Amino acid sequence: MCGLVAVIQKHNRAFLQKDIEIFTQILFADEVRGSDGTGIFYNSKKGAAHTRTLKHAVPASTFIRSPLYEESCKILYNESNFVVGHNRSATKGKINNECTHPFREDHITLVHNGTIFNQKDFSNKVDVDSHAICYGIAKEGYKEVLKKIDGAFALIWFDAKERSLFVCRNIERPLFLIETSSMFVLVSEENMGKWIIERNKNQIIKSEAIKVGTVYKFNLPMMREYTEEKVDLFVPYTLPFKNHGGHRDFMQEEQEDYDTQINEFYKKKAKENLKLTFGDNYAFGETIRFMGGVVRRSHKLLWLEGDAFFKGTAIKEGKNKLKVFGTEEQLLKLALKPLVGKVSLSNFYNGITTYVVSDVKEVLSVEKHKELVEKEKDTAVCDWCGKDYPKDEGEVFDTGNVATDYIICPHCVAQTNSVVH
Repeated sequence: MCGLVAVIQKHNRAFLQKDIEIFTQILFADEVRGSDGTGIFYNSKKGAAHTRTLKHAVPASTFIRSPLYEESCKILYNESNFVVGHNRSATKGKINNECTHPFREDHITLVHNGTIFNQKDFSNKVDVDSHAICYGIAKEGYKEVLKKIDGAFALIWFDAKERSLFVCRNIERPLFLIETSSMFVLVSEENMGKWIIERNKNQIIKSEAIKVGTVYKFNLPMMREYTEEKVDLFVPYTLPFKNHGGHRDFMQEEQEDYDTQINEFYKKKAKENLKLTFGDNYAFGETIRFMGGVVRRSHKLLWLEGDAFFKGTAIKEGKNKLKVFGTEEQLLKLALKPLVGKVSLSNFYNGITTYVVSDVKEVLSVEKHKELVEKEKDTAVCDWCGKDYPKDEGEVFDTGNVATDYIICPHCVAQTNSVVH
């Protein structure tokens, strides 16, 4: 976890002293996100594309007290339109000056929050994955690189050829844009940034998260406005897929951010087919039904993300997360399928409940239900809705896998199928 900080001057002048103080205070406070190194880059000669960098493998509390930082602040005061800072929490590369952000390759200067798994796809000459991204953008351009990055990222980079500052992130790392009457402020910690800005008597016009899969562009010499451009991002483990000699071939017609895509799909189908009534949260050991999403990984840990169907008839949008841990082979078999399992752990934080689910099985088709119906029973209780369904009325029951005790009534099966298909 690293921290990103930036201040962009709206008006056709250099920074005021108060603006520099705000940047310095946020950079100092952002040390909580990383203390293995601190660095900044900024333009000199107002409105020009010439950039300077300063970085050192020390925490921000030490960095901002150095004579070299004081000299940089003098240039900011007299000449600069923007300044970008980084607080490093080292995940790859040594803790030294060379591996500290920002990185520069040709006309690109860049800072990065996150960790990626395919840095050698961009460069095998550098130690830090962030440096590899910088190298890739300089050689291939950001559109090609962004759709190849496998892992978490929030990026701020300057392109001297285009004379523009760029910002982009995927869903795995935060980044916020705060606007005042005189400047734009980019921060990894929204509340921290807002607190410092307001503490310095600046009124905030708006504050919002950088949109996932969208490149924000600020152009020199005037940076009072920005443009937004939707770009393709790397699609993580999804189905359908082919495996050719260990290389994944993702058969997505459009490589949009998959989390956003599937959430929009769920919402649309839920509103079309289900009444949005929500029940209580699930307890430990309780049966939970859910839709398998994409497989994620962090270092050697793999998990399947999903969206739960709550007691009642709908998905509780944005208020729950669901994870199933396992091997790559196990989890890929469950992706994008209707599933049922047992809650083994739940955690409530920041308004969102996260469930860890075990003993997960795929919900079978209606045709398969008929084959597995328990003919000796006259009635059965649905594990999802709790209702008793008599057989003599011609109802069909899903007993799921023969090795399990899950019984799903036709009403719940129909709801699940309507959301899946």
